[in-house]
Amino acid sequence: MKKASKTPSLRTPTGQSKRGAQRARPRASAEESNKTSARKPKLSAGKTVKRSQKPTASAATEVPSIGLDELLTRLADPTVPEAELIPYLTAERDPDFGLAPVLHPNENVRQDTRGAAQARARGDIGLGFLNHVFRDRRRRVFEERLVAKDPRPVLLAEGDSWFQYPIWLKDVVDQLESDYTVLCLSAAGDELRSMVAEAEYRDYLLRLSGQVSFRAMIFSAGGNDVVGSELKELLRQHDPALDAAGHIDGSRWAQKLGEILAGYEAMVAAVHGILPSMPILIHGYDHANPLPHQGFKAPPLDGWLGDPMRARGIPDGPLQLGIVRVMIDGVNDALQTLAGGNRPGGRHPKVFFVDNRGAVAGRWHDELHPLDSGFAEVADRFRAVLHEAGVP
Repeated sequence: MKKASKTPSLRTPTGQSKRGAQRARPRASAEESNKTSARKPKLSAGKTVKRSQKPTASAATEVPSIGLDELLTRLADPTVPEAELIPYLTAERDPDFGLAPVLHPNENVRQDTRGAAQARARGDIGLGFLNHVFRDRRRRVFEERLVAKDPRPVLLAEGDSWFQYPIWLKDVVDQLESDYTVLCLSAAGDELRSMVAEAEYRDYLLRLSGQVSFRAMIFSAGGNDVVGSELKELLRQHDPALDAAGHIDGSRWAQKLGEILAGYEAMVAAVHGILPSMPILIHGYDHANPLPHQGFKAPPLDGWLGDPMRARGIPDGPLQLGIVRVMIDGVNDALQTLAGGNRPGGRHPKVFFVDNRGAVAGRWHDELHPLDSGFAEVADRFRAVLHEAGVP
């Protein structure tokens, strides 16, 4: 970019993103990604499973191989359609990344090239390095809009995979980018406690608030703090005499909700300590979709909800759905107590609540993430509350 010198630096004061290796840019392709998944697992490091992407019907001819250096070049170029990148990627679910899809080169990518050797020498190749490239890809779009003095309102986005799902889905931020310029700090699999402890949003606001006119912040967090092994610890062993609420350990759940509220309070205090009048939009997800075991697929479809409930002996079906409903309602009810902007009695007049319950309406890609059409409805609800908060 010839005018790059006029663009505010997007590095944190300490340099590279603290969570950069996890960051992904999710602008995805199809709602039928379930049909493009392979069932051939490859064990990795004893705890993760890689899944190669199965060729789609349109890819009847053999996919031409490319070098790792060429893949990195394409990943870094926002003008390359992400659908063209899928034949070169696979995904795995890793507990160290909050069970988020972690991108890897697949068998169509040659790693014996000079560029691949240079990338290894730089230390670029590691768990989550492609997710980091995707985050920078989205960031380049943000920078280019600033240079072009794009008139769209500027949002700051911090969150989890509802804001940053790697490549296969059009997440909330993808859906909003046609109307807003978004600086997205989100990462698939990120936990609320990590966001608050590292407070990247604070670093960027301190660095950029005098140069960039942020109109609002959107925030999505807490889901990864209560799924997987965390969910198992919040549940009691299955008892046919108990209803859905009875299977939730009340004291542990109350403690977890308290931790979530404390994390949100810390975020609000940090953001409003810098920009006191900036609206902050929060949400508590839709009633999620526990699934029976789905096998090995890319990207993975399960492991967040059904697995930990089955580990407690809770059978697939209505009881699992009921447990999830009770917990999602609990999170939403707790978060509304913060939102004085559009909820009576809310503690913070510049915090606004987006109620996404019912938005997905069965349009689920996996246990936690909507299909593109479901994310589109969620984004519409964010737009409506942005307008309510005075952001056009």
